[in-house]
Amino acid sequence: DARESPELRMAIFSLLLNSEPNFTTLQAVANIVKREIASPIQGPRSNQVASFCISHLAALAYHNNVLTKRR
Repeated sequence: DARESPELRMAIFSLLLNSEPNFTTLQAVANIVKREIASPIQGPRSNQVASFCISHLAALAYHNNVLTKRR
């Protein structure tokens, strides 16, 4: 919910990642982040949440790629 504080939203995102989400859930999160970036109505606070989510998703993708290459 974009009306919640950025700190709460980032904490929930971290919990979501720790719960081993499936691909569909990660896709939904990515779509929400895209809306956060594109929507000027949300204000500058959404940039903080979007940046946090993008950096964590990028790290997750990199980590999974590195693990796949080592096998």
